[in-house]
Parts: sequence; C-alpha cells; structure tokens
Amino acid sequence: MKIKFSKVFENKLKKLGKRDKKLLEKIEKKIGFFSNNVNHPSLRLHKLESTIENLWSVSIDRKMRMIFVWDENENVVYFTDIGSHEQVYR
Repeated sequence: MKIKFSKVFENKLKKLGKRDKKLLEKIEKKIGFFSNNVNHPSLRLHKLESTIENLWSVSIDRKMRMIFVWDENENVVYFTDIGSHEQVYR
C-alpha cells in the first residue's frame, strides 16, 4: 500500500511537531503501525459516514485523529487532515 500526505496534513503535522515533540513521536509511531498493519488495534480504524467515498479515521490518542481517503482500487491511502476530534469532524 502506498501512503501519501496532503499539503494541509503536512502543514498541520509540522505545527503540531513544533508544539509537542512527544505527540509527533506518537503520530510517527501510528503511521508506522498503519503502514505495517492497517488493522492494528491501537489505531481504532473506522470508516466515516460522509459524502466523500472511502473516508476513514485512525486514532493517535484519545483526542487526536488522522483522516484519510482510501483508494482500494489503486491501493493508495491519502492522509488529508490531522487534529483533535472537534477539528477534524466538523
């Protein structure tokens, strides 16, 4: 599976990393889990109800989420947003 990141995702990740190095480490760890096993229990992977087809979420911790679109035909995951529950589920 190929993993890609949107500019929005990359910019938010950069800002988060500057504010909180431990959070950045958690995020990197979760991306590693995801790339090795999308069904890793700590990711709490779930599909979102949305007008956007194949929109999914994984948990970083109790507050933070990563949102992505999964193109199963092309076997590509495109991370589009990262932030608190309130920020990404608006």
